[in-house]
Amino acid sequence: MIPSDTLKGLASDFLTADWIKFLNIGKAVFDPVSNLPNGDGLSTTAFPSGVGSIPIEIVENEAPVLYEMKEFMKNSGGIGKYRGGLGQKIVIKCIENKEMKISAAAFEKITKGPSGLKGGLSGSPGQVKISDGTKIKDKGTYIIPKGKKVIIITPGGGGYGNPKDRDQNQIKNDIKFGLVTK
Repeated sequence: MIPSDTLKGLASDFLTADWIKFLNIGKAVFDPVSNLPNGDGLSTTAFPSGVGSIPIEIVENEAPVLYEMKEFMKNSGGIGKYRGGLGQKIVIKCIENKEMKISAAAFEKITKGPSGLKGGLSGSPGQVKISDGTKIKDKGTYIIPKGKKVIIITPGGGGYGNPKDRDQNQIKNDIKFGLVTK
């Protein structure tokens, strides 16, 4: 199985020798939509394509993987008059008793999140790690041991405009819907 993706992003290719199917296993994109001058950034969406991800049910039906989690990362979008899009946390494991091999093709926004514009703050950086604590920091091939999981945190987008100019009702809604904590 080879999941791969993206324009300017994490494009993680998972490969094991006896899996024949090649498919795109959902967007682990490391370049979120940010810095929009007229509204909040789109969460968990690649820039500039705006393409959404393949439903995890399709991936799980076609490959021996299980998505244990795929959720928004609170507070990951940069603060501004318009908030940057939120990143997400994705946890994937192999449901067969086998190791996985990851060829990490293109890491972006790992050491520093996307910058804000016109006074907006940067989004949070992304990260990729194995559930045993091993951090995947650079391009290369990594072995995910049997029974371990891949944890992907995509970065949040940068904010746009001065945070003091954000509408108070938007802030209340962000808190109400769990997008931010303060």
